[in-house]
Amino acid sequence: LFLLLLILARLVGRGQQQRFALRLTLAEIFGDRKSKRKRDEAIYESHTAHGYSQSEIASFLNIHYTTVSRAIRRIRMARM
Repeated sequence: LFLLLLILARLVGRGQQQRFALRLTLAEIFGDRKSKRKRDEAIYESHTAHGYSQSEIASFLNIHYTTVSRAIRRIRMARM
């Protein structure tokens, strides 16, 4: 946790390009996830943990951004 906080502290104030330089690509996140549930979990992870916008995710998956929004909502509700 300390290491994570240290890394985040160093990233504050940097541009978006530098801030996301070490994040996984969408192809790495999604891999071979075929089922809808696994796809939704990858969408949620991409958006919340890696900072991808809903429109970036939608473009990558060739789906509408509303579908991405609904997937995020489904996973968020399931984890409550």
